[in-house]
Amino acid sequence: MSNERIDLTQFERMISGPWRIEWIHGADTENEEPSAVIQTEDYGTIAQTFYRDWDKPYEATTKAIAAVPDLIAELKKCYEELDSLPTRWQMSQIHNYTKWLETVESYFLADGSFNQDADFVRKCAVNEQYGYRIEVIDGVETVVHESE
Repeated sequence: MSNERIDLTQFERMISGPWRIEWIHGADTENEEPSAVIQTEDYGTIAQTFYRDWDKPYEATTKAIAAVPDLIAELKKCYEELDSLPTRWQMSQIHNYTKWLETVESYFLADGSFNQDADFVRKCAVNEQYGYRIEVIDGVETVVHESE
């Protein structure tokens, strides 16, 4: 298996589904008669399957061909889902932020006020990347968030 994605743009102009199977009972496969046809509502027959070895999984192969539009649609959804997941770097940032937030929350007291000690201010300043910074307001170091 490869880590490379299938380029789904190559299928954009494909005849849309559903594709359905019409089994041809009594087909003379020795004389090159198809054993099944794949049909669409708008285009009629788009493919025929021929089998000379009836002990092979011909039925599953024909069903796989007919399932192509659904398989491509599912693969597209999977790619979209994968693309929406955070990258490893983003996950590390989320983890760092979560750890930092837990530390900050540990400085809050039960009544909602917080213990403003030098360590709290320092930890906020270290994590400027999360939108917090220290400003001196009226001569006092104050933690300010970028939204303020």
